[in-house]
Amino acid sequence: MTDRPSRPPPFHPLVAIFTSREEVIESVRSALESEGFSTVAARLAEIQSGTLDLVAFVEAHDPD
Repeated sequence: MTDRPSRPPPFHPLVAIFTSREEVIESVRSALESEGFSTVAARLAEIQSGTLDLVAFVEAHDPD
């Protein structure tokens, strides 16, 4: 029995979605994920209000 070289895990580019509407997030997320992308999302209101730190979000998720 020979050892097969392991394959690298499939690459799924990570896309960050920023918008104010939940339905847009879900539509864009669904379309991207069906094409093999991974997604993370943030609402603009959270960024504008300071509830979400945009720099920390991007650093934590490191989108492609």
